[in-house]
Amino acid sequence: TFTAFVLVGFLPVFPYVLSFVSPPLVPSPFPLSVGVTAIALFSVGVMQRFMTRRSWWQSGLKFLVTGGVAAACAFYVGYFLRGLVG
Repeated sequence: TFTAFVLVGFLPVFPYVLSFVSPPLVPSPFPLSVGVTAIALFSVGVMQRFMTRRSWWQSGLKFLVTGGVAAACAFYVGYFLRGLVG
């Protein structure tokens, strides 16, 4: 579980890692990070279907929406609090 958590949790950060190499492999990492995160959330939801007995697309969509709302909240909290950090 820990390994899966670390691997899937690293996926949104990976485009930023690629943007720091020289020359940058990803010139604008944010859109790619959002896309990779959406795919990862949907995929985890699809895998969750084996526990919930829902259809694969319902499980994937529910997980994507829930995770997307949580990610958007975290993003906006960071955006509004950015002035507190030098």
